[in-house]
Amino acid sequence: MKMLNDNVLIALNEEVKEAERVTASGIILTGTVDDDRSSKPATVLAIGPDVTTVEKGDIVYLDWATAIRITVNGNKASIIAEKHIKARINA
Repeated sequence: MKMLNDNVLIALNEEVKEAERVTASGIILTGTVDDDRSSKPATVLAIGPDVTTVEKGDIVYLDWATAIRITVNGNKASIIAEKHIKARINA
């Protein structure tokens, strides 16, 4: 799937959902809040040509309320505008 403009294709990251992550600056990010998808990380699967802050394979936190949920080749994914990505774990 080819993303257009500043859109990003992401998938809920089940592997790190419950894992604890520490950023380079020492901030601890956890996936323990059980509040729908609001605090769950996602993996970037594809990016549009105008995206500048993330790359394919990055793990990100985003505003899930703005995501458009889709199915690609039988797999659940979401499309989101780059501006709704709030943090990148592997920056």
